[in-house]
Amino acid sequence: MYHAINTQVNPVAAGALTGGLFKAGAGVRGAALASAIGAVRDWTECVDRCATELKQSSRMGRLIALVLNLGNALNAARGPAHGFALSSLPKLLDTRSFDGKTTLLHYLVAHLENTPKDLDLLQFTVDLPSLERASRLTFAQIEEELAPLHAGLRALSEEVEAATKRVTCESVVVEAFPAAAADAEDAKDAAAERAFREALVSFHADAAARLAERVAALDDAKASFREAARYYGEDASK
Repeated sequence: MYHAINTQVNPVAAGALTGGLFKAGAGVRGAALASAIGAVRDWTECVDRCATELKQSSRMGRLIALVLNLGNALNAARGPAHGFALSSLPKLLDTRSFDGKTTLLHYLVAHLENTPKDLDLLQFTVDLPSLERASRLTFAQIEEELAPLHAGLRALSEEVEAATKRVTCESVVVEAFPAAAADAEDAKDAAAERAFREALVSFHADAAARLAERVAALDDAKASFREAARYYGEDASK
């Protein structure tokens, strides 16, 4: 399970989340934001699915119980253990027999291959179709990729404020000098400024809503992970 969270994120997908997306034109902004938000959505949904699969996999639970029994058999002098940290599973590759070649993992696989009732445990990954992709994610990296979006949204808020001031100033000038409003070029510029502000306000509202939704989804994914960790007796705070 910890392997499913504590490794590297897909660098191709990570490249979609760049602070520069807020500096483009409205159309490009919308497409880039949708891509970035979509990437985060895919990541969080993958972690959610993986957490559910881990809890629902009977093979995974049986396999871990078998590893525990194997460890207790090897350490009988110490007395039986009631559990072990999942982070210690890589030790199956480190513990070797007298020949220096056969590992506990080799022994475990050989046992499964020669025990009909446990043979299906070799297919435990069938219960975990989301595991491979989830193993390329970390919550810290997802949050790091969200940071430019938060920064971009703050910058966009400032841009909206500046555009609002320009439109307000234009309105004041028109009221003070009605004759200026008759100038066709000035009127065209004022209309363009208002349209620009309206587009910014609309984009900002949409971006803020989408980003808030993904932050909430990330929190939900973290909760799902902690629940799965507790299901296997892990300290969910680590």
